[in-house]
Parts: sequence; C-alpha cells; structure tokens
Amino acid sequence: MPVYRQAKYAPTRSTLAKDEYTGLLFRITLSKETRKKFSKVGRPKRCEKCRPYKCTCHKYKWPVNRRLPSETLELQHQSQEDVDRLGQLASLVSLRDHLDQPSPPLINRLETPPLPTTSVHIPPSIPSDLHFRQTKLLKRITEYYKMMDATRLRIDPIAEKLNEDDKRQHEGEEVRIPRDIRNKVWDLIEEFNTSYEELDHKGHSLTNKQWRVLKKAVKAIGTVSFTDLDSNLLNVCNKLLELEIKFP
Repeated sequence: MPVYRQAKYAPTRSTLAKDEYTGLLFRITLSKETRKKFSKVGRPKRCEKCRPYKCTCHKYKWPVNRRLPSETLELQHQSQEDVDRLGQLASLVSLRDHLDQPSPPLINRLETPPLPTTSVHIPPSIPSDLHFRQTKLLKRITEYYKMMDATRLRIDPIAEKLNEDDKRQHEGEEVRIPRDIRNKVWDLIEEFNTSYEELDHKGHSLTNKQWRVLKKAVKAIGTVSFTDLDSNLLNVCNKLLELEIKFP
C-alpha cells in the first residue's frame, strides 16, 4: 500500500496510508525495531580519513587494463576475423535461400512477353529548316523593336490623316495633300510596316550594313517634328520625302 502522507504530530512514529481498492485511510504505527532498522537509510557514508559529507572512498573507480599491447592486437585481429567470418556466413545463407527457390518451367520462360497495353508516343521528326538563333541577334532585334515602336507611334497619326484625304478625294471634296505626295508617303509607311513585321524573321539574315541602314532610317524619321500635325501636315510629308529614307 502506498504511503499517502506522514502525521504532523508524530512524523517519525506513525504514517497515514490509503488503500487503493477501498479508498479508506488508516494510520500505521511503526515499531521500535522497524524504526531502528531503517534509521540510517539515505544517510551519506562517512569514514575516518575523509571529512563528513565529502567522502570519496566509496566512488566508482575506472578499471585498469592489465593486458599487454601484443595481447590487445591479437584480440583485435581475432575480432576482425570473426566479423569477416560472419559476413561470409550471411552471404552463403542468402545464396542458399535463393537456390532453394524453384525456377519456373522452361515452357514459361520461352513464351513471348505480352505486348504493352499503353500506346507508344512517337515524337515528330526534326524539321529540315530548324536553325538555332544567336543570342547576339536576339538582343539586337529586341533593341530595334523598341526604337521602331516609338517611331510607329509617330507615323500612325499621319496614316490616319492620309486616309481622311483619300476619302475626301473619293467623295470629290478638297484635300490638304496632293495625290502624288500621298502615294510617296504611303510607300514610305508601307516599307516601314513591312520592316517592322518581318524583323523577327529577317533579322537573323541581315548583314551589319543592312542593320546600319535600318537604324539610319528610323533615326531620320525621328528628326522630323510632328507637332501641330493638322496645320503642318503638308510640311511634315515634304520633309519625310526630302530625307529619301530607304529600308533594307
């Protein structure tokens, strides 16, 4: 029965216990013989050589190896041989278990394996016109696209004005730009649009001279002022034609 607590008025002579099954508490009085028997339980050991509570005589001492070095080497060698022998024995046991398994009959081994049920995906053939692009040309094409995008934003309003004059001429109204000038400006705009649309494809076959010609044409358009386009439309078209811009 486990001890529940000690009595306050007689801590060394009686104790209070509880029954685990019934839950009842009752007091146990210790006899004189019992108290005398367990009076020194838990006390530290003392000896005459050491001071009280600091005795080191009873502490555990490490064992001393009395073997000679030659004996130690011999034991290590014997231990390694035992390990190798156990490894060989384990491999032999594994081989025996493998040989004990019956092999399938010969007729089963000669049968053709079943065809795979999943469909085999055959990749397409490599195209004959496959060409790898150079990083240098890809960077140059990206750079020229940025310049031509800015130029295209300036040319689009002129194309709208030319469309308005074409409609007016078709309806018999007065136009701001003569027909011959409009046709030449239309040719310039179409050449620019063609170069812009085909730059990604033709850019890998252009020579360095053609790249310089394209850059010169784009910069030439940028030198023309497009401010107040409604009143200066004719002057803007004449300046574009005077530059004699050519695209590769």
